[in-house]
Amino acid sequence: MYKYKKILNKYLLEYLKKPYSKQLSSHLLRFEEMYKPNEGSLYAYKFMPGYREDLQFLKSQIYLTNKSLIKSFKTDIGKTLMLTSSGKKVLFKEYPLQKLRSEKWDEMWSLISYDISSNKIRNFLRRLLIENGFGTLHQSLMVSPLNVAEGISEFIKSKNLESKVSVFRCKRILGLSNVEIANKVFNLQEINLLYTDLYTNYNNAKQTKTGMGKWKNYFLAVNYFDPYLPYELLANSWKGDDCITLFRKESSFIYKIMRKITKN
Repeated sequence: MYKYKKILNKYLLEYLKKPYSKQLSSHLLRFEEMYKPNEGSLYAYKFMPGYREDLQFLKSQIYLTNKSLIKSFKTDIGKTLMLTSSGKKVLFKEYPLQKLRSEKWDEMWSLISYDISSNKIRNFLRRLLIENGFGTLHQSLMVSPLNVAEGISEFIKSKNLESKVSVFRCKRILGLSNVEIANKVFNLQEINLLYTDLYTNYNNAKQTKTGMGKWKNYFLAVNYFDPYLPYELLANSWKGDDCITLFRKESSFIYKIMRKITKN
């Protein structure tokens, strides 16, 4: 029984509200080897929550293909979808924190503090910062492990906000460890609780097809909102990678075949 079922359901509902093409592109970045239709079925592994209609999946695939964001090629196992370099650039722009898993973190924080009386301008700035990988540390103080201060500075100048907004780059934020900052700013503690709940319930879930389907749906929803921060910012108890391993174990042809080859 899931200990945090209500929260898992909340994550799943929020996830299902996202555009289908965005779900697909996000999962292709994180699990490129997952999509491999086999002979006899259009989509061998529909790893999207709710197992939606093939048509909806196909429309998203066509949209992303027409935008040159994904490509497909044939393998011995079946057709494989993957992101193009252009697709990765677009996705990293939408999910800027994801690229921290493919680049070494410079261990520097970007901090922005602001004192803006206009609700319209203040809210616009906050949305811009969140879109660029910032989270809220304290009221009117936002933080990101990404080096995006320069781009934000240009926006501040264009809006004549130099006297209202301050931009910093620093190695440490006094009073908190880097892991504590990440937990507070990016809700990592809750995400890890959900990962841990999924990890604990995996053996029970795999007993039935329905149980495994629900487990995968929950996992994809939680993983979608995982900011994929550098490993240096994750607690030692982090269960995200363990859940990813279990998901791949259940969802990928290639992993099953590789295990058979290894045994032989």
